[in-house]
Parts: sequence; structure tokens; C-alpha cells
Amino acid sequence: MAVFSLSSDNYFIRSADMKNDPDFFVYEYLHDPYDMAIVRRDGLSNEWGPRVRVGPSTRAKFGALEVFGVTIQGKLQWSDLANDLKLPGDNNYDGETMFRLLVNRRGLCFLEGVRTESFTVLRINDCFGWSRYGVKVPEFTSANVCNKCDMYTFGTVVDVRGAMLAAEEATAEVKVLRKEVEKGKLELAVCRKELECTKEMVEKSDAIESLFNKLVDEKEREVEEVKNQLVAFKAALASLVSSKE
Repeated sequence: MAVFSLSSDNYFIRSADMKNDPDFFVYEYLHDPYDMAIVRRDGLSNEWGPRVRVGPSTRAKFGALEVFGVTIQGKLQWSDLANDLKLPGDNNYDGETMFRLLVNRRGLCFLEGVRTESFTVLRINDCFGWSRYGVKVPEFTSANVCNKCDMYTFGTVVDVRGAMLAAEEATAEVKVLRKEVEKGKLELAVCRKELECTKEMVEKSDAIESLFNKLVDEKEREVEEVKNQLVAFKAALASLVSSKE
């Protein structure tokens, strides 16, 4: 069974066009899917690549869907996915689907009106719950989050990307500073060790100096004693010579 992988954030899946069609279509948006330009009043035929049919029917080219390494297949999962990607209308249309969701692998959602003539979509804030299917979506970064924009002017109201980018830069700076702090701690530890060694050497030098001072004192006393003995010997010799004369 062929498996289609949502290997890019530009791939979007939605339910099929017909009410009783159990399959899904995967579209590739040809530009930045996180830019507000995807939401516009005109048709988007030039913005999307050819669609690919996936699902449980024999008409589907792919019988399974892979999202971040998790394979979605089987009647139950296909049914759950169909229900999750369709929003039923009110009683005026007997519960017929009024809106569909286009969803990429990270859960970015666009709301499409079924009864519109052109492919008009509106980006919504909530993320699709891929976790229901056992998919663990990686954390969002500044590269794949959406700014809060005015749906008519497309102007940025809240610069989410800018805030996340600033946070990422701050985090990177913190990592650099932490490395510098760790390096400083290591250098301080080395300096302390060298100081301890220096103190030990000084203490040993003081002990050696004290020992040498004692030796010098002892030698000076010995010299003094020899001098005294020499003086006494000279005196005795002089006395002996004098007595003989």
C-alpha cells in the first residue's frame, strides 16, 4: 500500500469534494504557507500545485498518510479524520458540510467555505489535533508560526515571528553567556589551585628559610666559641712564653 508523507509544511490535506466520497485531497501551496497572502478573496488556482487523492477508496493513489513518522490508515482512522476535517452546517442544510479545514503537518488550519465558487480560505488560530492520531508535532519556531494579521489589509497586528525570533536570539545569547560563565568558573578554579600551590611553596620556603636561619645561628655560635677558644689559647700561650723568660 502506497503511503503519502506530509513531508513539507506546504502540503495541506482536506476532505474530498463530494459528500459521500471517503477520500481526501492533498494540495501543495507553492509559496510561504505562514504568510497572510494565502488568505485572499480571489481564487487561488495559481497558488496551489496539483492535488493528490489519498484515502480508503480504490480511486485513491495512496492508501495511507504519514505525518511525522506516524502512519494514518484503516477505516476507523480515515473516518475520524473525515469528521475532524469537516464542520457541519445548521438545520437549513440538513447537517450538510458547510466548511472544511485544510491542515498541514504542523496543524496550521485554514477554513474553506464549501458553497463558495472560488477557493477562498481563512486562517484560524487553533492548531489541528494531530495528537489524536498519535502524532507528536515538533515545537513551533519563528520559522513556522503565524503573525496576527488584519484579514482585510493583511497588515501585521501582532508580530509573533519577531517576538519568537527575539526570544531565540536571547536564548542563544544566554547559552553563550553561560558558556563564558562556565569558562570563567574553570579559570577561577585553576587560579585558586595555583594560589594554593603558591601558598604551599611560600610556606615551604618560609620553613626552609627558618631552618637555614637556625643553621646560621648555630654556625655563628660555633664560630664565636672557636674565637673565644682562640683568644684563650693565645692568652695561655703568651703566659707560657712569659714564664719561660
